[in-house]
Amino acid sequence: MIGVGGLGHMALQFCRAWGCEVVALTTTLAKAEEAKRLGAHEVVALADLPSQAGRFDLIINTVNQPLDWSAVVGALAPLGRLHQLGAVLEPIPLQAFDLIMTRRAVTGSPLSSPASLRKMVTFCARHGIQPLVEHLPMAELNEAIRRLRSGDVRFRFVLDGPA
Repeated sequence: MIGVGGLGHMALQFCRAWGCEVVALTTTLAKAEEAKRLGAHEVVALADLPSQAGRFDLIINTVNQPLDWSAVVGALAPLGRLHQLGAVLEPIPLQAFDLIMTRRAVTGSPLSSPASLRKMVTFCARHGIQPLVEHLPMAELNEAIRRLRSGDVRFRFVLDGPA
């Protein structure tokens, strides 16, 4: 699982509830304890990803930043899959033989159907999965935007109205 932020912190909880062995891949190990509280069994720095070659059956990427894509694909086991959820705005450069020779795959997914969302909410209720949310009054909208731009948002912001 790449990313321990807004989408990633939810994915950590889902994967743990599904019974997966969960490894959080993050830019900073300062998030390690938080990632473990959310469901990670282990935390690995993204910079150390090359040392994880062939390890993972599935990597879910929740970040929207360019990565060392060669290291990400290289960390997949044979028949492994990179599932892309983060909307990276730049092309993702992949080498064909990194996929072909080990039968690796790259997938992604859009929003879900109302029926799937109902199942997901039921699953969340059953397993105590919930987002970590910071509430701010609507009057602090400018402060929220400043914090968002500076990367000072952990997980999710909710603006409570009225302004």
